[in-house]
Amino acid sequence: MLSSPQQLQLAVLLQEGITLLQNLDQVYDAELEILSQQDLDALSDITQRKTSLLTEFQQFRVKRTQLLAEFGISSQINGYQLPGDTVDEPAVTDAITRLEKLLQQMQRKNTRNENVIARSQRNTQQLLAMIRGHRQEDKLYDQSGTAGLYKAQSRIGKA
Repeated sequence: MLSSPQQLQLAVLLQEGITLLQNLDQVYDAELEILSQQDLDALSDITQRKTSLLTEFQQFRVKRTQLLAEFGISSQINGYQLPGDTVDEPAVTDAITRLEKLLQQMQRKNTRNENVIARSQRNTQQLLAMIRGHRQEDKLYDQSGTAGLYKAQSRIGKA
């Protein structure tokens, strides 16, 4: 069982992590808005902000691991949960629960934004193909999975 000062120290650190994730949550929402507007300058700015927050969160994880090591607790257990009766302070258990929920939420939002980017890339590729005069039926995929032009390859086969 951790002492009260140790639990307080852990609760303060966990709150820092929660604040970082809440800021990251706002960044993910802003990123989605910027992606839908296709504003490249704003996307560059928000990407820098996101990278900064992710770096800070990595530093938080290192601090958490070091603090737990000082307390003699392994951080290699289930997520952010602590073993059995390590803490009895509701602030710590609530913070751990909140942190884990926020992490899951960030993963969902990251996946959502990745899907928006992938869809945008597909749309751009299709527009470029239309501008270049390539039809979708003319595509053929090679062994590496990259798309080639079937029409160009069929001419070689006719020779």
